[in-house]
Amino acid sequence: MRKSEAEPAIRHLIGKWLSEHGAELAQQASGPRFSDFETWLNLNGYGRYLDFRSTMESQYDAELWFDEETGQLWKR
Repeated sequence: MRKSEAEPAIRHLIGKWLSEHGAELAQQASGPRFSDFETWLNLNGYGRYLDFRSTMESQYDAELWFDEETGQLWKR
């Protein structure tokens, strides 16, 4: 899969994950965690979207998109 194909899919899935887990995420003081999202991707058959070529590393890019979508760029 190309990075340009993976990015919109991952961003969409982040929104889906947030809407499904919004109530429990509100309880967490630390906010949404990429590791929880990654686990959800793999359990629901979406893990293939993390398999793309990247200059840095696919997980790094996916976590950046996650931080952007969840408003957590301040963590970087």
